[in-house]
Amino acid sequence: MGKSTPVLLVTGAPGVGKTTLVKEMGEQLFHAAVPHAVIDIDELARVRPAVPDDRVWAELTVANLRVMWPNYEALGVERLILAGIVQSAAVVDAYRSVIPGADLKVVRLTAPVDTLHDRLRDRVPGSVREFLLGATAGFDREIAALGVEDLTVDNGPDRPLGQVAREILEWLGWLPAAAPIPSGQHPRA
Repeated sequence: MGKSTPVLLVTGAPGVGKTTLVKEMGEQLFHAAVPHAVIDIDELARVRPAVPDDRVWAELTVANLRVMWPNYEALGVERLILAGIVQSAAVVDAYRSVIPGADLKVVRLTAPVDTLHDRLRDRVPGSVREFLLGATAGFDREIAALGVEDLTVDNGPDRPLGQVAREILEWLGWLPAAAPIPSGQHPRA
């Protein structure tokens, strides 16, 4: 039997805090000296002109992840955190297939729609903001209907980011029991 690679895929609607959360998870793993990588999979196929459809977008994302993973593995990365919108169970299976021995868990983040809209207004620049404000509730329903998650986590406005990150990392068993919580200092700010 080959080596198992723990992989976490964090998904949810635009504005739910996927990217912010996985960055915090990365910081907590960094401070606990756990070798890992964090990849925002939505960025792996962000090209212009845009790819013609969801199928091509998914294929490009998977192809890019396939060539990236060996580079991380060669550096001693033992765990991988992915963040992105999931639009089909087949895409989750494709992510699993490109990482040899992937033990992939999916966490779906949720938050009230008003919170999603507030975050999008604060974080998303330009013309894409209006599109996302109109589409985020639909994305949330579609992702929930897929049922691909192993765990659903509330990432609403009353939940501290560090607490949500730690909750997920502890559920995965990725943090040593006495792992420190980051103090806000990082050598590469």
